[in-house]
Amino acid sequence: LDQVLLLLVRPDLLTAIAALVLALPAAYLARWFLHRIVASVAARTETTLDDELIEALSRPLFLGVLLLAVYIALSAVQDIDILQAQIDKGLHVAIYALAVYTGIRVFRVLVDWYGREVATRMETAIDDKLLPVIRRLGNTVLLAVGALLILDSVGIQVGPLIAALGIGGLAVALAFQPTLSNFFAGTYLLSDGSIKPGDFIQMDSGTQGYVLDVGWRTTRIRTLQNNLVIIPNSKLADSVVTNYHQPDATVGFFVDCGVSYDSDLYKVEKVALEVARKVVLDTPAGVKDYAPAFRYTKFGDSNIEFVVALRATSVTDQYVLKHAFIQQLTHRFRAEGIEIAYPTHIVHMRDGVAPAPEGGTAVPVHGASARQS
Repeated sequence: LDQVLLLLVRPDLLTAIAALVLALPAAYLARWFLHRIVASVAARTETTLDDELIEALSRPLFLGVLLLAVYIALSAVQDIDILQAQIDKGLHVAIYALAVYTGIRVFRVLVDWYGREVATRMETAIDDKLLPVIRRLGNTVLLAVGALLILDSVGIQVGPLIAALGIGGLAVALAFQPTLSNFFAGTYLLSDGSIKPGDFIQMDSGTQGYVLDVGWRTTRIRTLQNNLVIIPNSKLADSVVTNYHQPDATVGFFVDCGVSYDSDLYKVEKVALEVARKVVLDTPAGVKDYAPAFRYTKFGDSNIEFVVALRATSVTDQYVLKHAFIQQLTHRFRAEGIEIAYPTHIVHMRDGVAPAPEGGTAVPVHGASARQS
């Protein structure tokens, strides 16, 4: 009993016992202060990011206070002074581990908040495609850095290990160069926002269709024939691409036609514009607030040619609008007596003799010229 009492009156043991006894209340007090005082200030702000960060720091703060109390208790005991170096190393390892744990929690809150509050306001699919990978890569980087710091704190040389990892990483990067190229190209396409699922695009190679999905390696396109085209992201990123859904989905197009040289050109323009306006109003594919335009373009071989400019609600709807316009314009021209002439050729004969066929004799004709339809 005397020895026990003697041990209890030792200042170092009293300090260690006090540190262990007060550790748990101090940890709860620190967490209470964080939740009540700091959180009350953060609640006055409009964003929820600070509230989530406080919640993420709550558990690491609790564990940090307990760790500090244990270190104080072990360092206070004089009988284990010989183990102080090992205790310090253990403290360093615990601090690095706690720092990695805290960093992962804070990083997760930042990524989740960005995906929920910021990325959802954007038109791109970056929140669905990039954020899971960013979260995974961020956690991996934090764990790797923490592991290197822990190894260094216990006396293990990390320089050769980092060099080996660098050489190995270079070899892996060279081996997976096409895959990495497609990965970064897909990341660029998503973050740039120039192409997104649902858009109708056309590449300079002639491939066109609706974008179904932009993956990490390939982009899938559904053609108008309902076929699936799979394009590597790197090839798509290096191509000249026309996006028919940007800046909006409406598409302007021209319908070429021509009328006989004997036609009344003013009447032709009036009739064509009347038909164009009627088709735009009657067809759901037409853009109602767009005024069709009419322009003569050139003197053709058989007709005076012109174009009519129309605008459809989408790139595929232009075919519906063009079909209706050609059908109704032809019917109206016939009703108005406006002729769309067939192609004709006029052949002039020299001295009234047709050119001789190969190995034959020239054929005389009546008249200086002949007309062939």
